[in-house]
Amino acid sequence: MPTTGKIPQPITSPGISVPTYAIDLTEAMADGETSTAIIMSIAAIEGRDPLDLDPMFGDIETDSLNMMFKSQSTSLSVGFITNGWDVQLYGSGEAVFEREISLPEASESQSERPTA
Repeated sequence: MPTTGKIPQPITSPGISVPTYAIDLTEAMADGETSTAIIMSIAAIEGRDPLDLDPMFGDIETDSLNMMFKSQSTSLSVGFITNGWDVQLYGSGEAVFEREISLPEASESQSERPTA
C-alpha cells in the first residue's frame, strides 16, 4: 500500500477546540492515490494500522475522488466524513482532518470553557 511518507501536522488555534490536522497530499493526488493517502493519514494520526480502519467506499466514491484530484485544479474542494474524521480536500494538495464530535461531546466541550 502506498504511503505519503509524511505525517499530518496538528493545527493549533484559539478557535479550534477539536483535534485538527493538515497534510500536503499533492504527490499522492498526482499519482491518483488520494483515497489511499487519506486512509494512511488517518492511520498515522490515530497511531493505527490502516487495515484496521473502515474502508472509505461506504462514505465516498473513491475512484471518482482519485480521478478528480489527479487533475490538480486549485479551485476544487471536497469535504466528507470517514472513520470519524471530517476531511476537507483542496485542489492545492492540502488535506485537513478534523475529528468529528458527537453532540454530547460538543456539550461537554462547551461546558468545560471558563466563563467570564
